[in-house]
Amino acid sequence: MRANDLDVHELLHFAEGSGIITFAGERVLLLDAVALGLLRKELIDTLGLTAPRPS
Repeated sequence: MRANDLDVHELLHFAEGSGIITFAGERVLLLDAVALGLLRKELIDTLGLTAPRPS
């Protein structure tokens, strides 16, 4: 299967009553990129740049 053959409208489902989001039958999280960036910045400010990286 090629990427052009995929239809996101068929794969992505929103259950309005429960708020569950699924993609290709698997439950997923929808995250705001700005919020994720702020979390990353906060972690780096708190733990330092080298703490989250494996040695």
